[in-house]
Amino acid sequence: MGTFMFPMLHLDLIFLIVTFVPFMPIFFYFVSLIIGNLFVYVKSSNTRKSLSSETEFAGTQYVPITIVIPTHNEEKVIETKLSSILNIDYPSRIEIFVIDDSTDNTPNIISKIQTKYDNIQLIHSKERMGYNRAIMLGVENAKSEYVVLTDSHSLIGETAIKSAIDIFTKNQDVGSISGSCKILNPEKRSSKMEIFYQSFFDLLRMKETNIGSTFIVKGELVILRRNLISDLKNINGCYDNESSLWIIKKGFKVHFSKQVYYFEHFPTKVKERFDQKKIRAVNLLRTIWGFKILLFNQKQIFIGFLLYPFYFYFSFVFPVLIIFSVFSFSLSIILLAIRINSVILYIVLPSVIIVVLLIPIVRNSIYGYIQIVLSLLYANYMIFFQSKKEITEIPLIESTRVN
Repeated sequence: MGTFMFPMLHLDLIFLIVTFVPFMPIFFYFVSLIIGNLFVYVKSSNTRKSLSSETEFAGTQYVPITIVIPTHNEEKVIETKLSSILNIDYPSRIEIFVIDDSTDNTPNIISKIQTKYDNIQLIHSKERMGYNRAIMLGVENAKSEYVVLTDSHSLIGETAIKSAIDIFTKNQDVGSISGSCKILNPEKRSSKMEIFYQSFFDLLRMKETNIGSTFIVKGELVILRRNLISDLKNINGCYDNESSLWIIKKGFKVHFSKQVYYFEHFPTKVKERFDQKKIRAVNLLRTIWGFKILLFNQKQIFIGFLLYPFYFYFSFVFPVLIIFSVFSFSLSIILLAIRINSVILYIVLPSVIIVVLLIPIVRNSIYGYIQIVLSLLYANYMIFFQSKKEITEIPLIESTRVN
């Protein structure tokens, strides 16, 4: 009997340890961020403030900017979108390029607004261009030093562009700035979980920025130096994230700032939320895969040995390992139950799990986590087994098209 118990003891512990192995690189990354931020804080606390602070920079020259908006069948929201841009607090000229390939009334609505404003330009195509081609066409027509990329269903914060130009003025090595999302329907239960996720993700990008650079940006609002992206032609994934890694490859930085903010409605339906996450995952993973040259890049230590390896691991390795992690954890519990033959594991433990799952924040967290893992698995399938299938835009999510 003792001979049987000894290997059982080892097996359940071994499987339990294996359960946590996939999380070790993630833990290492978080620890590295904490140490790096402590070092930066001690080094710079007496000389400068964080870029993520609410500091207004003196001496900024507010040059004209160009805003590029790709549209496809956005008749429900395009008027609100343009109206919000026209009311932005920015002390210089804003040129607006709407790149449209709609089949609905969108171009007619834009044309009517054009008669009142001379800074709105419409480029309409009868053929479907997709997100990437539309953005590139807008960048090609832009003449300003800075280009703002934004989606039609999101609303740019009133002072967001001004804050971005402030940061560019003070930091000549910054090539791109990404913004923070403020959800317009926070009362929804699903939105509350998304707000928590967004807050954590923003904190992560802020800590990356404090050390050097982030590269995860959002197409709802990203501001770039035009001269750094005018030669970006071959797109693997989606233009917004592709441009950030393109800029990093050139030796410039990508920053996140809470003051560069935008508003949007969060999808209210389960299928819409999953559709949005999986298509975004495909485009992000294609972008990361296309820039493997940054992995262990000795010229950019932070990017090459911490930031890029972490996102590469989380995108391509972690989703597969997590399957074995769940299997190992389940097996360790079964082996432990057999070994100690306890009523706690047979009755009490399942009861505790059920009670915990009844707590909304726990249930929503687990549900959100499962969605992320499934979207990453789907993205890996698309990249390695359906690589010729082009996915360049997120399908219209109707519950986000609200005036």
